[in-house]
Amino acid sequence: MRWCREHAFQINNVEESDETMSSDPTSKQSSLKILTAFLAVALIGSAVFIIDVNNKYIDLSEKYATLGDEKSRLQSTLDAAEASNMRLNATLAAVGEDPFVIATTMIIDEVGIDYFNKYLHDPQGRDSYISANDSYVVYRYRIDVGDYSADHNVTFYFYSNYILHYGIPTKGNLQPFNVSAANAKRLALEAGLSDSPYGLEARIVGAFGYDTFPLPLYADKYVWQVTSYADPPWARWRGYTYAMVDPVTGEVYETNGRGGHGLMESQVDTQAEATAQGIDHYVKLEYPELPEQIQILKGSNLTFTLRATLISYNPGLQEVKLNVDPHYVDPYMVQSNMADKLRGVVSYEPGGVLTLRTGESMNITVTVVAPDDGEQVFFFHRYYLDGLGIGAEGVLVLSDLE
Repeated sequence: MRWCREHAFQINNVEESDETMSSDPTSKQSSLKILTAFLAVALIGSAVFIIDVNNKYIDLSEKYATLGDEKSRLQSTLDAAEASNMRLNATLAAVGEDPFVIATTMIIDEVGIDYFNKYLHDPQGRDSYISANDSYVVYRYRIDVGDYSADHNVTFYFYSNYILHYGIPTKGNLQPFNVSAANAKRLALEAGLSDSPYGLEARIVGAFGYDTFPLPLYADKYVWQVTSYADPPWARWRGYTYAMVDPVTGEVYETNGRGGHGLMESQVDTQAEATAQGIDHYVKLEYPELPEQIQILKGSNLTFTLRATLISYNPGLQEVKLNVDPHYVDPYMVQSNMADKLRGVVSYEPGGVLTLRTGESMNITVTVVAPDDGEQVFFFHRYYLDGLGIGAEGVLVLSDLE
């Protein structure tokens, strides 16, 4: 019973206490203020947190956008670099096929860059890239030996599957050359070349392109060709013998070479050119435009007019006696079977021995009649009319007919 009373007393005390507390308005207001303050602080903290998060989000968004722009810029730069690299590779590939580059490289590989820069110049060509079977490149190669100077062509032909080239100087044939023109003449005479009453001529030639067997010892070299002429400089055709002399060693390779050539009108167009070849006067024949291949039907004829003019740089020589006769043979002109055939069907008006004076021109009518006993059509090349039966004793006759 004592236990019950004590506990009952405790319970009553508690209840009284609760009632006392719940009935205290001051306590309630205090709790509410505390809760309000807590909520305000929590709200402010949340707002600050949200603002901070939002600012960080905005900042990150801006950084992301910036990184996106930078990525786009870097990608554009990369794309441009790749495009530039592709263009560069295409350019390098094209350069590797450029005939000028190929020709230059081939020369430099043989002679070296210093020699190339000193002696090779003025490259020319057609078709910058290999696009035709006849594309080519030509370099000029300067050779200087004492007072002698000349340019030679170093030529490259580009075909579909191969390259032909002529004139690249080889390692054992490089300048400076030790043998002068005078020494080359002396060595040629000592080796047996016959002397010439018209003097010897020495010039450097390129001995390239031989396809015979065995090859001459001077093949693919630049050598002195010493020429001894049998005919005067003004001869329409000059026969000659020659010797080949190495410009580096002085070795004489050949002393019995034979050849001949005639003068072209273009070689004596000026007084300086004529004088350089010992020519102080000559007769010039001017032909009209004629087809390269001429055909005349049987029973028909071809008539045209040519003009003969005496050109003299010698005040003491003002006229010559010109032979105008199909059967006259110029001693310095090579004759042919076709020329002999034409003599029977060609006539001139005027004809005979005519006086031709300096500064005057003479018109000569030429008539070619097709032979009655020949084929239905008479064919010949206009070249065979060149000076046929027209000449003067000891006088060079040149024409513009080629």
